[in-house]
Amino acid sequence: MAYKRIIYCSRYIEENKIENIFSFLKKARIYNESVGISGYLIFCNGLFLQIMEGFAGPLEDLMSKIEKDKRHDNIVFLDSKKIDTLSFDNWNMGFTDISRDDQSFELKKKLFSISKQEVFDPSTLSGEQAFEMLKVASQNMK
Repeated sequence: MAYKRIIYCSRYIEENKIENIFSFLKKARIYNESVGISGYLIFCNGLFLQIMEGFAGPLEDLMSKIEKDKRHDNIVFLDSKKIDTLSFDNWNMGFTDISRDDQSFELKKKLFSISKQEVFDPSTLSGEQAFEMLKVASQNMK
């Protein structure tokens, strides 16, 4: 069965960011489950790195909504391709906030070693680096 994967990053420009993100995540998880979309989201200091997987139609519809969403700015597509199997099918929308001080130092160290950066700037990542970062983050949250 053919699926699609989209990886993108954006800047989140809404006030009270973290409170609004938790509200957004709750709604996203319900919606994603209803249309068969899975994925994972890393947040750090106002920046998102997100992967979404599922059937092309619902995935493209959701991406169109995200592109029109005024809470997102500077959307950069890092990868978009057909895939045979889902890598994030255990997550309706998993989430890691690596800007929090209480997040594991080891997790941050792993993520920054993948990106070869000292700060979180997902717009500079290759699709492969972004995928690997999201995979590592999701494995550390199980």
